[in-house]
Amino acid sequence: MNWQDIKSSAIACIAYEVDSLCVLFNDGTEWQYKAPVSVFYDWLKSESKGRFFNMEVRNKFKGVEV
Repeated sequence: MNWQDIKSSAIACIAYEVDSLCVLFNDGTEWQYKAPVSVFYDWLKSESKGRFFNMEVRNKFKGVEV
């Protein structure tokens, strides 16, 4: 998996693999969200990574801790 580091107080990095948006939080937990790849690319381009997660990922896509 090709992780992309992002600047966020809560999130260390994100990746995309087979219809899953993978999020590694700074506390070491990893979650996978069923989201389209466009969300991954939009997130990388967003100005505020934490705000993007809260507005565009959390509670919009089904997530499971892995």
